[in-house]
Amino acid sequence: MKGLIKRGITGFATEQNGVDPQDVKSFLSFIHAIVKGQVEWKDVDIVGKNYYWILVSTDQQQISFFLNAYFPLVAIRIESPKSEFGYLTAVELEELFPKLSQYNYQVLGKEDLEEEILRDEIEQLDEMEIKQAEYWKPRTIEEIVFNNWD
Repeated sequence: MKGLIKRGITGFATEQNGVDPQDVKSFLSFIHAIVKGQVEWKDVDIVGKNYYWILVSTDQQQISFFLNAYFPLVAIRIESPKSEFGYLTAVELEELFPKLSQYNYQVLGKEDLEEEILRDEIEQLDEMEIKQAEYWKPRTIEEIVFNNWD
């Protein structure tokens, strides 16, 4: 997905290229607006990772919401007791959450997240981010947008 990878997205940018973190309260408001359920768990500590993770339980399922800590990029995943989970595809997102486009978040489908990261996209990153990418060797958009690089 062209144009998605920007300086600061990994959380490792130099100070002059750093980006302010996304607002967690706004993210929670977004979640409550699109799904009726109970927040079961929040992981909003960005030490060792570059995303927030909110788990919501509804009457029928558990849904994980991920937000890149520095850009308004979201992924949604259905959890299963059998540990068979998966990010939702663009079609599934549209069917389950038809009002997503009304909000200031870009929700990435499974297809976007699994897209191979290209060298020229890595080269758009900040010099510190490039060093981290050379070490961690991300292969997909997901591995840049939602990383656990420490």
